[in-house]
Amino acid sequence: MPAHTLQKVALINPPDPNLRFDENDAALLPPLGLSYIAAYLEQHGFLCDIYDFATLDVPAAFEVIAEHLEEYFLIGFTSYTKTFLSAIGLADESRKISGIPVLFGGPHVSPIPEDVLRAYSTIDFVICKEGEVPALELCRQLTAEVPQFDQVPNLVYRQGDQSEAILQSPVLPNPKDLGPMPFPKREFAYRHNETIVELRRESAPPVAFFVSSRGCPKRCSFCSII
Repeated sequence: MPAHTLQKVALINPPDPNLRFDENDAALLPPLGLSYIAAYLEQHGFLCDIYDFATLDVPAAFEVIAEHLEEYFLIGFTSYTKTFLSAIGLADESRKISGIPVLFGGPHVSPIPEDVLRAYSTIDFVICKEGEVPALELCRQLTAEVPQFDQVPNLVYRQGDQSEAILQSPVLPNPKDLGPMPFPKREFAYRHNETIVELRRESAPPVAFFVSSRGCPKRCSFCSII
């Protein structure tokens, strides 16, 4: 695979089919995971656009992203279980007009990466658990003359474009010190106008979101966020 001349990544929060735009719906919080990954990539020299499509449907989201696909060398999706099929639909539509590699991450795919790769040929890579360091190394390998994907931690991928052999790199532990991490990127290529928390505070000081720790102190058997 030759080195890619582009240096720009698209990160997408997919449409949420169950979203309600009211004060009881926490899904209108910004996609902080993508924002941290975008900031980390940009800190290390890559450009990154974030698309927050939570309030759109798949056709409307595709209309937004379609005209920009040629700008990117990688398109990444996060997803919870409730948004996974929307992410797949958007990835499928994107693949029809572009051969751009597709990356998935997030709580839905982290515990079942091999199953996801076998079931959905549209997906080229899955990053399990924390994404900043793996996403950066994946970008470096995709833009290298001879990519070595086994050097990318937390990565699950096919051995060859059409191979059924699936390989998995060692998984890094959750970072204990978040001091070196940049603050999340807060500029979006597309985003609904305001989060619900911002709407509640129209007459108060601005609200900014950040993550103060990683993982979860609980160990629920049904949850991948540990």
